[in-house]
Order: sequence, then C-alpha cells, then structure tokens
Amino acid sequence: MSPHQHRLQTIEQARNQVLQNQAPTSHSIQNPKELIAPWVLRSWQRCLQQQLRPNHKPFFNPVSQAQIKRIQADNHHLIQAAMPVLESLSHTLAKTRYFAVLTNTMGDVIAAHGPIDQSDPAAERITRVGVNLSEAAIGTSAIGSALIEQQTVWLHRGEHFFNETSLYSCAGAPLYGSKGECVGMLDLTGIMAEERRELCHLVEQAAGNIQNQLVLAVPHQVVLRFNWPGQSLMNSQDAIVCLDSTGFIQSSNKQARHMLGLDAFQTQNHSESPHFQDLFATDQACVMDAANEDMQLLCLPLWSGLCVDAVALLPHQHTQLNSTSYAKLQPITRATTIPEQKKAQQGLKEVESELIAKTLRQLKGNVAQTAKALGISRATIYRKLK
Repeated sequence: MSPHQHRLQTIEQARNQVLQNQAPTSHSIQNPKELIAPWVLRSWQRCLQQQLRPNHKPFFNPVSQAQIKRIQADNHHLIQAAMPVLESLSHTLAKTRYFAVLTNTMGDVIAAHGPIDQSDPAAERITRVGVNLSEAAIGTSAIGSALIEQQTVWLHRGEHFFNETSLYSCAGAPLYGSKGECVGMLDLTGIMAEERRELCHLVEQAAGNIQNQLVLAVPHQVVLRFNWPGQSLMNSQDAIVCLDSTGFIQSSNKQARHMLGLDAFQTQNHSESPHFQDLFATDQACVMDAANEDMQLLCLPLWSGLCVDAVALLPHQHTQLNSTSYAKLQPITRATTIPEQKKAQQGLKEVESELIAKTLRQLKGNVAQTAKALGISRATIYRKLK
C-alpha cells in the first residue's frame, strides 16, 4: 500500500469511527483518530451537534449581482491589498492544480485567483464571489476551520465533513489587519489533487504579505522595519510598525506585535494607539531623524533590555522599495551597514534615565503624571534617577 493510499484509508477509518459511530475492525489501523488533527475532530463534532450528517448535501448559496457588488465594496481594502499577492501565488501554483480563494471573516468568498477550471462544477461553486464557505454552510473546511481555530490548517480529502466535499485538498491561514484583528482568510485549494502539506508554509507566508500590505496602507509618517540582531532586514519576515508624526503607532504586523508584546500592552493599558516610547526605551526622534538619512541601521533598545536592529523609511522611500522584488534587494546586516548611531552606543540605563528626565521636564516635575505617561511606578522613577 502506498503512503497516499494509507493516508486515505486512515482518514476513512477515522470517519467511520467518529461520524458513523462504527467500532474498529480487526483490519483497522490502530487508533486512526490519533492520526487526525485535533482541530479536525473538533470540527466534525461541531457539525454533528448541528444535526448535520456526512451524506447531506452542503449548501453553496446562490448569490445575486447586488450581493456581489456589496461584498466587493465592503471588502475593497482587503481585495486591493491581497491582489498583488494572489497574482504572485497564481504563478507559483500554475503547475500544481491548486488555486487561491480569499474570504472575509464570515467565510464569504471575495476573490479567487489562479488556474481555476470554471467548466468544473467543483471549482465553480467554491470560487463564486459571495458564496459562503463557512463551517455552518459547508461543514468542515480549511476556510471555516482557519477562521474558527485562528491558525494555519491543512485539510485533505475525506477530512472534510461532507462526502460531497471530500474531493478537495486545502491549506488555509487566517488574515490579520493593521491592528492585529482577524479580517478574513486565505485558502489554497486543489480538486482531486495530490496532498501537498508544504502549501501550509506558502499560504502562511502569503497571508503575512497581505497583512503587510494592509499595515502599509494605513496613513503614516514613518515606516519602521526591524528584527533581532543577526537577522537580515528588508524581507517579508520583517516586523513592521508605522508611526505618525508624533510617534504614535498607527499600524503593525504580526511579527511586530509578537516581538513588542503589543497585544498584552494594549490589553493592560486599554490603548488603541500606543506610543513609540511605550515600547522602545528611547526617544522617537532618533527614528524620525534616521528616516531622512539613507538606509541607516539603528540599534533600538526595548524596555525589556533586549535590542532590535531597525531601518526607518519615509513613505515614498518605502514605496520605491516595494516596487522592487525582495529577491533583488541586498539584505542590510551589521556587516554591510554604516556605523551605529550615537543612540545605539548608549547603555539602556542611560537611555531610560534620559527619557524619564525629559518627560519630567515636559510635565513640570509632576512625578505622578510622569509615571502614568511612561506606564511605570513612581518608585521606579525615583530609583532610575538616583
């Protein structure tokens, strides 16, 4: 038995045990359910609780022209941000029999791109703009599960809930907006195609590129791209934050939110737009100044004591870079950059003390207001200024 046949047999036996409540036979693979992803089993159970059955027909809702126009208008910004990425994916997927589907948070298709055979009913019914592909409509799918589980998923053939949808193989990843909110999902689907788990990495990377486009679409004064020391910059893995003229963060991508602990900070401080100095232990002036220079590498200290390597760019500079393929850019590393800036040579303690002293001066010596502005205690202020 080939690995492909073994995989399909495992899925079928798990389906029989979970969906048909059949007892395992002597020829069954031992504990096939252990070879099925837990999120798939959770989705199957949710479908059963909704009184759905595998032999039922999934509901691919009809969509009017008025609905299509409304959905496209409501999701204009997401479609605009995703289109360059979908076009790139189309070239990548050309010989794989897979294509891309983009949905909103409700699971409604808002765009599809790639080698789609519109004469195939199985392709046509899941690529129509406006058709709902949520779990409630079509049972277990990569689209519904990525939205519910908020993680990248792979779903192969019989792992779909309905018998009728067991011809699809899909990789799905949630899409996040400029504030870290879920705005939809990206799906790569093949029909009666070979299983290609590596598409999980591709769809996750593509979803990150779409988020970067959404982040950069928010009006801003400076783009700050950064990564940990030793990592190259100016590639799709950069953390990105966009600042306004006063240093408030207007948008950020997933990497930046993880590196800076933005989600935890905003939850704790109920802040929609944290300030640069809430997260970096230095004045934003160094970033604003560097943006007017030619690709200078900054070493920016965080309040945790860690540092990041960063490049600050003005919007028009960044637009010019985006028009060039990442593959053609020379990565900026410590080995190829100009000398570190004066701020980078300061110790973290000096930077903290300088920031506290400056804030105190601005607030006319009011320690309580300074502590509140910096998000630290009054005792910390006294200790740092000793």
